[in-house]
Amino acid sequence: MSISKRKHFRPLTVTGIAMAAGVLYLAVYLAAGIPEEQREYQEIVSFGKTVYDQKLLKEVQKIDGLVSFTPVQEIRVELRLGEYTMNTVFQAADLAELHMKGNGPDKIQVGNTPVLLIGKNALSSMTDGNGRRISKKELQKFWEGSEKHLQYRMTDQSESSVIRSIPREESEEKDKNSTDMAADTTSGQNITVQKETGWRDCCAAARLTSPSDGIYMDYEQGRRILEGRPVSCNKALLTVQGKENFEKASASFADLEKKQ
Repeated sequence: MSISKRKHFRPLTVTGIAMAAGVLYLAVYLAAGIPEEQREYQEIVSFGKTVYDQKLLKEVQKIDGLVSFTPVQEIRVELRLGEYTMNTVFQAADLAELHMKGNGPDKIQVGNTPVLLIGKNALSSMTDGNGRRISKKELQKFWEGSEKHLQYRMTDQSESSVIRSIPREESEEKDKNSTDMAADTTSGQNITVQKETGWRDCCAAARLTSPSDGIYMDYEQGRRILEGRPVSCNKALLTVQGKENFEKASASFADLEKKQ
């Protein structure tokens, strides 16, 4: 279920076999010279505990200047590039609606491997085991390489099941070499041990100059990653024509989340 009031120009195609990227200049409507009331403004909005359903879409339809409103599924992961890792979020969205520009290779064979569109600043927080942050030179080498492979593993606690709760001293002795992930409980005396998923392959298909901080992927591919896991959608990609219309719509979603 989604809302879109325009026909799409689709230079980017995601299939189960390949992704044709080329040079991406997708749906960027914020060019200088266009009056504010004619520009399209966009952000990912949260609606808290409100259910993404026909009732919500009916209310969204009332937004002045609405262009599109499509679901976004967040996938919390740990991402790895060589010796560097970081906790981040994959934003699974309708790529035909996402305003973005950047560049990438002409064609990438991906099969079932997640294909990522990565903002130019999104990997800058990666660190190695000693806490050393990845350098600009190392990132440049990655982006200039012919193969842009990474790995990820799920970190969302709702996806992991509680195995046991044990005293801290016992856990330090018995689980120090375990692949389990431990997190402190509120009591500070016990820890809850949760199962950790294994590393899986993914690849970077494009480096985005806008948006520059997020990591995006095709919505349907994101759903396949989450298949079989209890998930809920509480965010959407909102696109509105006109600055004043957009600011009102954005504020209404902010108020909705505060009230919950």
